[in-house]
Amino acid sequence: MKRLVLTLGLVLAAGPARAADAKDAKAAKIACVQASDKAQTLKTDGKLIDAREQLLACARESCPAPVRKDCTRRLGELDDALPSIVIGAKDSGGKDVIDVKVTIDGVVVLEKLDGKAISVDPGAHTFEFQHGKLPLVKEQVLVQQGVKNRTLTITFPAPAAPPSTEAPKASIPLGTWILGGVGVVALGGFAVLGLGARSRANELRTTCAPACASEDVDGLKRRMLFADVSLGVGVLALGGATLVWALSGRGTEPTPAALQVSVTPLAGGGGVWLSGVFR
Repeated sequence: MKRLVLTLGLVLAAGPARAADAKDAKAAKIACVQASDKAQTLKTDGKLIDAREQLLACARESCPAPVRKDCTRRLGELDDALPSIVIGAKDSGGKDVIDVKVTIDGVVVLEKLDGKAISVDPGAHTFEFQHGKLPLVKEQVLVQQGVKNRTLTITFPAPAAPPSTEAPKASIPLGTWILGGVGVVALGGFAVLGLGARSRANELRTTCAPACASEDVDGLKRRMLFADVSLGVGVLALGGATLVWALSGRGTEPTPAALQVSVTPLAGGGGVWLSGVFR
């Protein structure tokens, strides 16, 4: 009687265990079939890397033999189609750079270059390369299906030169050169005319003064007037050159577009005006 009860208990206990095993086996079969179907969809969408993961899942020993055999065959075909890229980087001097972080379409795929090929889905991708404080390098790459071990080498630009601490050298504006030249020529004319007038005055003083001919006296006055005019033009021109140079240091650089010298006779001499149009 005890033996019969024990046997009956073992049978009752084995029943739920076999049911659970059958349920697990059915779930595993469904998962294998779903992985196979999903792999096909991903491959059609060009997502070969994700499709490969699904084919690896349905090619396991736990999957039904027909499903496993089909997934294994398709896995080989997909491996032949899946492209790969070998990434390299160089600095501006042409030397290899290893400490480079690589992202593809915003996803980090490498923290450091190792010279090994990486699998990439076919299609257009955005590659970004980052090394230290150097500027980020971005490349648009069209990856072709079935192309293996394609070499992609980028070159980092040289680091930007630090800003110069030297103050910029001030250039002499054109207006200063023009007005300065006018002033120098005018002062030279004053020297020549003044010396000539002085020499003529001494000559008249010793030969005919105080009863010199009127034309000789008028000629001497004209020489003295021209000397005074030259002096006035020279002083005004040099003053204008100095003004232009001073204004150029405040961000403006006036350039004379036209210069005009006017002489006005006055009682006992004359007046000199120097005018200009600046732009």
